[in-house]
Amino acid sequence: MKTRVTRKLLLTGCTLLTLLTACATPKPTYAPRPTALPPVEVPAGTTCQDVGGTCLDLIFDSEACIYQGPTEVGTGPIALLFHNKSDGEAAVNFLELLEGRTIEDVIEDMGEEPATGHHPWWSRELGSWQPIPAGKSQQWETDLKPGDYFMVCVRMSPLGVWLGTGLTAR
Repeated sequence: MKTRVTRKLLLTGCTLLTLLTACATPKPTYAPRPTALPPVEVPAGTTCQDVGGTCLDLIFDSEACIYQGPTEVGTGPIALLFHNKSDGEAAVNFLELLEGRTIEDVIEDMGEEPATGHHPWWSRELGSWQPIPAGKSQQWETDLKPGDYFMVCVRMSPLGVWLGTGLTAR
């Protein structure tokens, strides 16, 4: 009987200590997120030439997340065009790398494509996430600060995640 009480007290004490320590541990602070506009649907066939400025063009075709553009861009306003050429709902996710992580870390974390996990804890979503129907396109805009970023295409059902590219803004 005394052993059970001791174990319960020890377990309760350890749990309480863990909770108190977790609450008291300072969380890292990061610069504010870049300002982003909500994604908007654009007419079929819209290209980066139509948009102008710094534009990133990403296509999802159910098999791959295809990006053919620069991996180094300037800071400031950018537009991301996402074309869902798959047969189901899909989305793009634009993320900022934190903690000094690199695109190689993303590749290692994702594993084999299509991945099924959520984005790594050392990355931050910037607001581009919005499922869009098959055959539709969307445009998303933001102001990039200096740093490293990456894009993924996400199939909604069944869940699948493909890496589009890594980017550096200077």
